[in-house]
Amino acid sequence: MPWLEIPLVPDFNDNGHLIEGPRPQRADIVIFRYPQNNKIHYVKRCVAIGGDEILYGEKKLMIHFHEGDAYIKANYPQDKIIKLYDKLWVINPYMSKYKGIQYVPEGNTGYEYLTSAYNYNKDIDMSIKRIVHPNGKEEHLFYKKVEADHFYMVGDNRDNSNDSRFWGSVPYKLIVGQPWLIYMSLEFRSYEQVSEGIGGGRDHDKLYRICPKMDIASSECETLWNKQRYTIRWGRVGRLITSLEQEAPIE
Repeated sequence: MPWLEIPLVPDFNDNGHLIEGPRPQRADIVIFRYPQNNKIHYVKRCVAIGGDEILYGEKKLMIHFHEGDAYIKANYPQDKIIKLYDKLWVINPYMSKYKGIQYVPEGNTGYEYLTSAYNYNKDIDMSIKRIVHPNGKEEHLFYKKVEADHFYMVGDNRDNSNDSRFWGSVPYKLIVGQPWLIYMSLEFRSYEQVSEGIGGGRDHDKLYRICPKMDIASSECETLWNKQRYTIRWGRVGRLITSLEQEAPIE
């Protein structure tokens, strides 16, 4: 039962669905239940499906699609393809089509935070691989192979998103569907939440937009933030997801 989260019938198929529908496809924006608390709904972009392999580095997401090298060569331009570990990978395969995909650090959920979490043995759902480029430069990348009938969900602002990089792929059982339209959009976070970020603030992108000519740690900036808190983002309200994702992010 929606909102109340009361099950009305048993899960006969043991997959969360009475009637199975089409699975999420790569690049789809998907509504799903948060794996660590199934009563919470998340909305993220599906970047990879079962059998795909992922490498994640500083400001880049690379994917080896399970269809293989021939499929990659046929569907992606050469300047987006790199060869690592004797196979081809596509670098940031969705960024050129969807302008909302970006790396704008605000909270600590990007490559730097993953590296720190990995070094301190915190729970993340990726292993680490070391590569040495032809020029001798060493790089450490995070690796994941998506399990069968699972879907790898990553937020479009990859430096400010709690997603599959931390808690793993999403099984079909937790897939709800696709969003269609935004009926309400507002900034609800407090000044303290924005200034501290997730695990400590970094670049404070939104605070600098609100307070471009003042110290973001000042009481004046806090006052400006609180004035716009809970205001409606009219540029998003009533918009179809399929049209909004083609544009640069609206604040």
